[in-house]
Amino acid sequence: MKFCVVSDLHGNVGVISRIISCVRKFQCNFIVFCGDLTDFGSVDNGIEVLEKFSESGLELLFVPGNCDPEKLVDVKVEGAACIHGKLFCMDDFGFIGVGGSSLTPFGTPFELSENEIWSLLERAISEVADFNRIILVSHDPPYNTALDLTFAGLHVGSKSVRKFILQYKPLMGVHGHIHEGRGVDKLNGVYIINPGASANGYIAIVDIGNDLQIKYKFLNVFDV
Repeated sequence: MKFCVVSDLHGNVGVISRIISCVRKFQCNFIVFCGDLTDFGSVDNGIEVLEKFSESGLELLFVPGNCDPEKLVDVKVEGAACIHGKLFCMDDFGFIGVGGSSLTPFGTPFELSENEIWSLLERAISEVADFNRIILVSHDPPYNTALDLTFAGLHVGSKSVRKFILQYKPLMGVHGHIHEGRGVDKLNGVYIINPGASANGYIAIVDIGNDLQIKYKFLNVFDV
């Protein structure tokens, strides 16, 4: 199973065609979007982004980010599935999602308490017995990792996302939110990936083999 990870597009619809070209070039089966479709935009702005991706004909799984309107979780766009607080099965793998972010000092549009984040994750896994094939998709990266470290030297990720990975040990996690947190880390042996800000062309390609071995590459679509 191979998929493309996108995050933090922040309304830059002009880069979507380049992302789709990369998705096709690397023969990805679908796209996973880790939030911030818009830059403090409207629901209609979010729908525009989703529709641009749906033109590729590939399935898109997404969660909104903290810079998106919360009501984006309820939109219906053909080919795009919001997995906020849900389990979505794809190619014998389960994807669970939580959008928004933990509380920030900035009062962004879609923020959640750590208890709310935990409740959404628990709801999503209510019918999961085996976490070996579960992939976590959250806008917020787990707290105290390479993925949530800001330029100011602060760790600002979600403690509930961290707790979830430590407690349930899913196959992997894909995240966004912290643009400078682009890269990979491991938490309790679990790979966690932040593709970087797709507004600037950054994406990641994830390839999971039949043996559940994970391969990944980080790309900038302007260099491909």
